[in-house]
Amino acid sequence: MPGAGLPAPTGPGDQDRARYAGPDGPLAIGALAGVVDRDVVDTAIENHHAGARRAGGRLPPWVLVYLQLLMWLFPTDDYEEVAERLTGAWRTWTDRDPWWAPVTASAISQGRTKLPWQVMADVFTQIAVPVAAPLAAGSWLASQGGADQRRLLMVVIDGFDLDVWDSPTNAGFFGRSGTVTRADGSSGSPFPKARVVVITEVGTHVPLHAATGAITTGEASLAAQLYPRLQPGQVLLADRNFPSWTALGQVAAAGAEVVWRARTDQRLPVLVEHADGSYTSVIINPEVRGTRRDAVKTAAKAAAKAAVEGLSAQGAAGGQGTAGAALDPAQARLVRVVDYEITNRGPGTPGSVTVDADEREIITVVTTLLDPVSFPAALLAQTYHERWEAETGFAKVKTCLRDKREVLRSRSPQLVLQEIWALMIVHYVLAATAAQAAEAVAVYDGAPPAPPASHGRVIRTHPHDDHDDHERDDHDDHERDDHDDHERDDEEREVPVRAEAPTASSTAPPQPDQQQQQADRHRQQERQDEDEEHEGLDPDRVRYSRALRTARRTVTDGPASFPP
Repeated sequence: MPGAGLPAPTGPGDQDRARYAGPDGPLAIGALAGVVDRDVVDTAIENHHAGARRAGGRLPPWVLVYLQLLMWLFPTDDYEEVAERLTGAWRTWTDRDPWWAPVTASAISQGRTKLPWQVMADVFTQIAVPVAAPLAAGSWLASQGGADQRRLLMVVIDGFDLDVWDSPTNAGFFGRSGTVTRADGSSGSPFPKARVVVITEVGTHVPLHAATGAITTGEASLAAQLYPRLQPGQVLLADRNFPSWTALGQVAAAGAEVVWRARTDQRLPVLVEHADGSYTSVIINPEVRGTRRDAVKTAAKAAAKAAVEGLSAQGAAGGQGTAGAALDPAQARLVRVVDYEITNRGPGTPGSVTVDADEREIITVVTTLLDPVSFPAALLAQTYHERWEAETGFAKVKTCLRDKREVLRSRSPQLVLQEIWALMIVHYVLAATAAQAAEAVAVYDGAPPAPPASHGRVIRTHPHDDHDDHERDDHDDHERDDHDDHERDDEEREVPVRAEAPTASSTAPPQPDQQQQQADRHRQQERQDEDEEHEGLDPDRVRYSRALRTARRTVTDGPASFPP
């Protein structure tokens, strides 16, 4: 069994996730307030000096925070309907700061304009910690032996766009995508768009870090804000739109590893070939040129050979290890390269290296995991395919959480940013809740699931090895390649979420025991209806949908255990 006999992971998030574990943990109630407690909210408000300007106000800042979270749980409700839900819910959640003053939509609108969007971002930053269990399915990349005995938490970086309300201020701040000319003479997409880049836990789809901005801001620029937040014990997966010299340095400085796809224009000279079909290469700072660059390549080749000998003979640690000591990391870094072919894509796919007309192409993956025994090429090829889990997580937001809302409701950039961060908070709570529900039914053996047989065969070919080692300046930001040759069809079946069925009333008010029996029967029937709705669907999507329904129910009914 791959990874068998490894010590239990003590990597990132082990201490933080303890607050969520067990049947009595906050996630067990399935409600937002179980994770986003008042202390978290108050800390965020204090950090950004956003406290109430006068005591006894009807709409204190902490209420505005929870209101915005409920707006995502009930996306078709207006302001006053959401406030009414919060009024009743708060009485059952806590007796702290009793609040149930009626408020108007106008008061909520005015209150939101006084709340910095950074408060919502701060709340997300406080609560967003890794939740993957030590053996959670699809979460960990484990050594297969050799010198590097680590088990690494897999995280993936990717982005998505959101349509925002078409107001002049939103259009000026966020911009539009595309160049289509409309009837009024303006160009671009019908609605302004916001861009969000997220680092997501692969196995659970829990968002860990996020950055947002205008659609005119490149994904790489937003990603640069996130790399320093990575932790030792994590391995970052990414498509070819994210890697650069600067990004590699940021990830390494955070103590994390990478498994990402090489850009098509990247030169990766062969320094040492390995028995598994991979080879050690070097990525050189693009500012190092001329004879200095030649000298660095010579030093890198010697360092690569020394690293292989050190790993074999001395059992030294992987990563940069002994190789890093021989190279100045400001000038160059050793990496390992895996070329593998796939056979289910047609020739001529943009950005691919076509081998022949037999619908085959080569994918090149770059990693900082240098030991081919600990992390063999075939395992890394499988691991790279796990980056699609980011798209799966985003699909949950689209089909389950956003419901029918195609456009964010806020008219100004400040309020749009509040909405986006509220969305990230709610998505985190639901994904973490679904992950907890999955722990009882999944055991993980350390290696990611193998892709379909047609999705990878490691080969010995080096299309990126070129004697002309001139590289473009990687300090320049680069936009997302819209023709990535593994684009997934996101038009997946939506998980339906039904409205609560009314309970028939009797002539005499039911007694407490009768009320409980009625509630139990109602929930049992509801669960049977869910099973019928979800038959044949992805179990993870089903758990997410159930977490959403439970969160909605606890707003109305009070805390309830999340069903396993």
